[in-house]
Amino acid sequence: MRIHKEGYKIILNSFLTIVVIVIITIVLASSPKVGYYTTAAGLLLFILIVRFFREPNRTPIEESGSVIAPADGTVVIVKEVYEPEYLKCECIQVSIFMSVFNVHVNWFPVKGEVEYFKYHPGNTW
Repeated sequence: MRIHKEGYKIILNSFLTIVVIVIITIVLASSPKVGYYTTAAGLLLFILIVRFFREPNRTPIEESGSVIAPADGTVVIVKEVYEPEYLKCECIQVSIFMSVFNVHVNWFPVKGEVEYFKYHPGNTW
């Protein structure tokens, strides 16, 4: 298992922030139990953050014509939709919900070549 390259900075910053919070809490706490609980909570939070950025080694199925899931999670929608931008026909939409406990890495579900892509900016608040 590896850590995704985008996670290194977040993991380091999270570690430093958690350590500072734990140290301040231990110094200011009136009871040793508060320090133990804060350390345990900080350790648990850090483990969850590292776990979020994990990138396990996967061996995809190499069978001709096979389609693998592009992401871990739960399939929540499988329906026909009209794609008006490029294909201009009915297609199958598969939506996958990923919780914080799923690996957040997207895989290539089929072999092929990208012929078209377009950036669609998200909504700004």
